Amino acid sequence: NGRLLIELARRGCLLKGKGIDIAESRIAFAREWSADLGLASLQFEAEDALRVEWPFDVYDAIVCITGAFAYFETIEAGSARALLQRWLRTLRPGGLLVLELYPHPEVVRLLDVAGETIRLWQELPPDDPWRFYLSEIRLHDGILVHDKTFIHRVTGEIDSGRRERLRLYSAQELRELLTTVGL
Repeated sequence: NGRLLIELARRGCLLKGKGIDIAESRIAFAREWSADLGLASLQFEAEDALRVEWPFDVYDAIVCITGAFAYFETIEAGSARALLQRWLRTLRPGGLLVLELYPHPEVVRLLDVAGETIRLWQELPPDDPWRFYLSEIRLHDGILVHDKTFIHRVTGEIDSGRRERLRLYSAQELRELLTTVGL
């Protein structure tokens, strides 16, 4: 939604910035928010980070937030390494790469105790149109799979089929991955 770039621009911490996300709706939101604040130095594009042409030696920093890096390898084997290689080429010498990763230790601990699968549910706040949120979570070979089901507060409609697949990197695995690409 552009929150990081917008906040950095508002604080005067960057001259220009480009945000990308595969979701058109998030990019539209970021563009509108940025325009409302008069932040003409920011650019937002709906692009697939795995398919976009990354320019050579252009950026001082690349920041991948909200744990998004954990999705790439589960989408396409080898994509995390390929993306890191592209990012390394597009960073200026001495550039900064920031990866925000969530190791989900509480879920991993629950799975260690409960076994292969955990099923959780929670009642959502009264102002949420969905009353219940059900989760089925598994961890297999470092991939956390989270199947989600929502039950509508009024109609009882069931919204299922939402699934997240995240690669949970250990510190050692991440260090090795970064080292193999030259970071």
